[in-house]
Amino acid sequence: MQSDMSEPNERERYEWDVFIVHSGEDEEKAKGIYDELSKQGIRCVAQFCSEAFTPGKSVFDNIVKLISKSHRTILLLSENSKKSSWINLETILAIEQTQHRGGNNDLVLRILLVDIDEKDVPALRTGVLQNVPALCISFKEQNWVEKVKSSLKERIALPQVLHVGSLAHGLVFNHFTGFVTFMVPRLKLVNLKYHMLLPYSCKTHPSLSGRDDASGIEIVTEKIEAFEEDYQGKSRPFHLTVYTLQKGDEKYRFFADMPNVLTAIYELRERSLMSGVDSRLQLDRFYYTYNKVFNHSKNKDYNETIVMLKYDDQKRTYYQELYDALKASATAAKESPTSGQHKETVIYKRDEVESSGADRASAPEVVIICTENEKLDRELGGDIQTFLENKQVRVSAYAGDVGNETVEWYIVILSKESLRDELVSKQCHDILADSIDRNEVRLVIVLRELNTNEVPETINWVTLLNASEPTYLQNILNTVKGGKIEMEHRLPAGDVATGLTSGYLTNYLRHTLFLRSPRDEGHLDLRERMFKFMRENKITCGLIPKMFVICNKSCTIDQKVAETAMKGLSLDDKRKVESFGELRLPPVYLSSGAQQRRPLYLIPFRYTNSETGKEFCFIAEYCTPLRTLYKMANDLPLAGLHKHEMYAQMERFVSLFQEFTHTPRVKDTIGDFTDVVQLVIHDDVGGQTLMDALEDAFSSVNPKDMLQV
Repeated sequence: MQSDMSEPNERERYEWDVFIVHSGEDEEKAKGIYDELSKQGIRCVAQFCSEAFTPGKSVFDNIVKLISKSHRTILLLSENSKKSSWINLETILAIEQTQHRGGNNDLVLRILLVDIDEKDVPALRTGVLQNVPALCISFKEQNWVEKVKSSLKERIALPQVLHVGSLAHGLVFNHFTGFVTFMVPRLKLVNLKYHMLLPYSCKTHPSLSGRDDASGIEIVTEKIEAFEEDYQGKSRPFHLTVYTLQKGDEKYRFFADMPNVLTAIYELRERSLMSGVDSRLQLDRFYYTYNKVFNHSKNKDYNETIVMLKYDDQKRTYYQELYDALKASATAAKESPTSGQHKETVIYKRDEVESSGADRASAPEVVIICTENEKLDRELGGDIQTFLENKQVRVSAYAGDVGNETVEWYIVILSKESLRDELVSKQCHDILADSIDRNEVRLVIVLRELNTNEVPETINWVTLLNASEPTYLQNILNTVKGGKIEMEHRLPAGDVATGLTSGYLTNYLRHTLFLRSPRDEGHLDLRERMFKFMRENKITCGLIPKMFVICNKSCTIDQKVAETAMKGLSLDDKRKVESFGELRLPPVYLSSGAQQRRPLYLIPFRYTNSETGKEFCFIAEYCTPLRTLYKMANDLPLAGLHKHEMYAQMERFVSLFQEFTHTPRVKDTIGDFTDVVQLVIHDDVGGQTLMDALEDAFSSVNPKDMLQV
């Protein structure tokens, strides 16, 4: 009998229709499901089947085989399976398999709960499993088999269900790398915490100053401290706004903000710019992901600086939320300078269990493993060891005991030669097994002359670094010094490009390109600001009336635009790009809770070609969300973005940018981005010079559109 669970072509593609994952204690339930589905012609496989595990192959290889050769993977979820850290591995591999299959990202994984009381379901579906589709059944129901079959047939897109979300995840890391990492060090200098206000609606306020008559709470701006940081090839202004909250005789000094990136969620929903945006769900994901960021030991320098305040802004005001948090903090400080937290806040903490200082001083932190059969692998291992030891990281030889509590990380050099080395393969599997038992990943793979698609599926979900990249040693250091990584953090991040694209357009470009300058500065739109710059600086060669956004395919930003444009040119090249020093277009100003009246500048450049006689000015800057992708893939292992996925996310960002800006709804409600901004795709990975990429973009400009004064 043929199953109607999958299409005929899908049935031919897979050896099994369903792989049933379960704990040993739940085997009888799993067998019940196996038997009934098999009667329906559905080809099932499970750990208890004789054909499931190939003799001589590792557990990892067998699990990968079962998932990759099955159309669907069912996780039989229970208290028993929740206790098994191996379930995390199978969840990760099932979601990874979804991405590897390509197409429409049809989710492989399903969750099945058998004879579980509905009130107990939320406690089981925590963390990584909370957004994966789940079906509750009882064997006493007559139609439970039909329910399971229906669930298996349903097509569900991967970005809808990853715990990180396709929207919120990108926004978290964009905010973290572009704001928090700059602001927190400043706050520590003035002994202030960062109170992050997270309203359910995701609607933010330009300023927190004002009075709440119902509660009698008043907030006033005390001072604004301006500073600048080099960011993505240009100087970026920041405004640190310090507030004072007063209620009666009580007075508190504080720093707070509603993350501006939340505006993207609010705008997408309110303006119907993207279907299916649930602001509460996205806020929960935003909160969940940020909590993971702040609790990671890699971010211990921010200890006790971040306070997250999630609240229902339909029932409570931010005045009340801040007052309760500030009062609780002040009370706790009086009772004990080192303890006390407001119940509605989350302050990230360092890992609770650490070795003593004496033990850590004498014990190795890192072990390097490579094949003894290849000289180049041994030399690479020596280079890594020398670099790490120079950075005060302890390195020792592998003693064969992966259970050694003192070893924090194992670095394995993988090459074509080591793939044939059975000893290296066994060591990798032993380390992975130990990692899974601990529910934390302690393995870094360094590739030597090996492509990521040659890496066995059993290990391609851990941190992969390529020795051919100039920064690989620093990336190793960042990983091993970052502390442990929970299994959950190795889940693929999904479609983070959606959040990065929507945030970039609605939170930055929309303001930079469509806001007018203040009335006392002429109330100028973008073209008028360009004309003013040309007149004041006597620019007569013309200016292209749009902004060029440079997208490096490598997602890196090493130098400023003018410097990079001249890089790679021969000495006799007649082309030149130069900046105007500190000169900028007249700014527009953006106010958001923590940053009042922050100026947004555009940077002009001059292009000349002495051979053709061409000369004109243009506006350009790097695409900052791509730098966030790079940081996620290289410096932030808990972001869940594998390095080999970074380039695909970059291409998706470009595609979404074009799609979003050409949408009629966007043009009608926000503005016509296609008139004022153009992407410059710079293939620096393939060796293209930025000058050539810019000239390709310039060629699409009609000379008649050039601004002249």
